[in-house]
Amino acid sequence: MGVSRTLRAAPCRPHPAGGLSFRHAELVSGSSRFLNGFTLIELLIVVLIIGILSAAALPQYRKAVAKARAIEVVSALESTMRAMDVAILDAGRIPNLSKNDLVIDIPVDKMKNVTFSNIRCIQATQCYITFNVKSGGSRITEIGTIRKATSTEWDKYCAYRDSIGKTVCEGLKSLGYREANYMGS
Repeated sequence: MGVSRTLRAAPCRPHPAGGLSFRHAELVSGSSRFLNGFTLIELLIVVLIIGILSAAALPQYRKAVAKARAIEVVSALESTMRAMDVAILDAGRIPNLSKNDLVIDIPVDKMKNVTFSNIRCIQATQCYITFNVKSGGSRITEIGTIRKATSTEWDKYCAYRDSIGKTVCEGLKSLGYREANYMGS
């Protein structure tokens, strides 16, 4: 026959260092040994440290997500620009075009918080393409391009309304995008 041991819940008792100690269980078999838990102050300090670390990391995370969305938009924008270049070359001038006239699949429905704002070519004057990237709440970064009839190059721009949008636009400078004033509502 072995010695039988049972566990039973122990009441909370004052901790020698102050505060309440949450004791998990008391081993009953002639031993009066308690398993000590954490004091309330220790738990609050851990929660505070986690809160401070997450507060420092969250803005960087949001900026990284916004930059990733912007790169997706730039890829779709570049594809659309090439499709419009082909349409302009075929016509020999800037034709009247809308997004329904181009045979290109822009996967905006798969891009979270991205809207395909506009695509339009106005005969003999200009073409423009605009995407809106939502960075939280009602804050929007607009990424677009314009091609005038007198030019063969696209004027690529990025317009922002908040610090996250500014970070995105600064990152797109290396890809040839200029910062512009945000004109949307």
